[in-house]
Amino acid sequence: MFILSARMTWKKTAVVCLLIAGAVGVILTALFPGKTAQTAAGLQPGRTVRDGASRIGFLRSYGWEVDAEAAELKEVILPSDFSGEYQTYAALQAEQGFPLEEYRGRRVKRYLYRVKNFPGKPEHMMAELLVYRDQVIGGCIYDATAPTFMQGFAFPDQQSGEQKEE
Repeated sequence: MFILSARMTWKKTAVVCLLIAGAVGVILTALFPGKTAQTAAGLQPGRTVRDGASRIGFLRSYGWEVDAEAAELKEVILPSDFSGEYQTYAALQAEQGFPLEEYRGRRVKRYLYRVKNFPGKPEHMMAELLVYRDQVIGGCIYDATAPTFMQGFAFPDQQSGEQKEE
């Protein structure tokens, strides 16, 4: 039988604790890299929206004027396989910087707001926000009467019809 004994001082104990904490930090960073990179870059996607005022503020930051109350709140489960129409929707989210594909199969909240200032189409325009744990993970602006019309959050320039980059 082999026995090893060591005399531990408070300094040695502190060093061991720091090494363990550092190892845990490295492991967590390796497991969850996306959120840290997004937060460090200060990107708009992933913005925290805890209440109605912050959701409206998020949409206003892109130039949209919406009703004070959500027209609809629904919990939805994102599909685990993005194919067909959802593949197109996921591509739009990726263009906006939203990592929607990371949330496959998750239950999210879908908020709809009536848009009041869409150029040339003041009626029937809706803003959709997908929110997971108080973080915006996707969304778009679309025509409720023509669901095939859908665009990102960037406000279109009234003269050219192009989207204004924020």
